[in-house]
Parts: sequence; structure tokens; C-alpha cells
Amino acid sequence: FKTAIKNIDLILTPSNYIRKRLEKEISGKCMTLRNFVPAPPENISPVGYSNYFLFVGMLEIHKGVLNLLRLFRKLRHEINTKLVIVGEGSLKSYIREFVEKNSLSGLVFPVGSLDNRERLYSLYKSALAVIIPSICPENAPLVALEAFSVGTPVIASNIGGLPEIVGKVDKKLSFNNLDELGDILLNFSRK
Repeated sequence: FKTAIKNIDLILTPSNYIRKRLEKEISGKCMTLRNFVPAPPENISPVGYSNYFLFVGMLEIHKGVLNLLRLFRKLRHEINTKLVIVGEGSLKSYIREFVEKNSLSGLVFPVGSLDNRERLYSLYKSALAVIIPSICPENAPLVALEAFSVGTPVIASNIGGLPEIVGKVDKKLSFNNLDELGDILLNFSRK
């Protein structure tokens, strides 16, 4: 890597997290330039769900979606909000089975992938918050920026570049473990 980039004047990174990791290996060649997303659709129609948190992402272990499901199972009698899960991946059928096996079908709604951009933005806009429960460091996920673009808060793991994004709006919406996430969800109020 060092040999491949030795003639590059500047490396742009979308988060301070990645910039600092690279700067440990190379000196003076990095600068943070935040990601951006296109403007959301102008007319976002209402969605068929209400009073819900939203997960959007790959349905894979490193995204933390299984931990989120286990938390909703644990809190099912205390939490008065639903969870809508949007995405595809190797855990898709497992998630559906988990929801059915644990009698969560009135609480957790796995909807698969959405190719319709307007429908996705409808889900973003109507959600109480988007949850990004990643268990591995993420650089700068676009899901967070898309949610912010329609005024929806983001609740995210306190690892990688996620706290930089969440901290711009409300540092209290970053969590270190599932107990902290549970407290945030049980006490959450969209202002």
C-alpha cells in the first residue's frame, strides 16, 4: 500500500476515523472530505408504518442486526415502538425465522430490499430514528446521511466513523453496548 501511494499528493477520506488510521502509516498525505448524498425526493409520501425505528443495511453479522433483534426480543414487553428492517443479505431468512419463532411479528417487520428510492425515503422520513448497530468500525455510512437529509435522527454504535456523524446532531445517540442502546430506545423521543 505504501509503495502504491508514494507518488500521490493527497488522499481524501470521508471520516476522521479513516484519516487517523491512514496517518499512522503515512504522513501528511490525508485530508477529511465528508461524504454527501443527493437531495432527497421533493415529494415524500407517507408510509404505511407508524411509531417505528428503522434499520437499513446489509443483513450481515457485522452490521449488528442480530444484536438489534435480540434487544427487541428482550424489550418486547417494555418497548412501545416497532422495528422495520430494510435490506438483503445472508441473514435474510434467519431474520424472518427469528421474528416468527420469537413471536415478534407485531413488533419487527423485515421488508427486504427496496429498489424504489421514494419508498425508502418515505421510510426514512416517517421513522422515529434510524439505528446503525454495527459491531465493526464503519467509515461513513451513507444510510446516516440519507436519514439526516430528511430530518431523521440516527442512533449508532460508538465505533469507527459513526460517532463523528451522530455527534454532529446529538452525541447522546451513540452507544457502547446493547444496554445503552436499550436505554436510548426506551427513552427516545423525536424532538
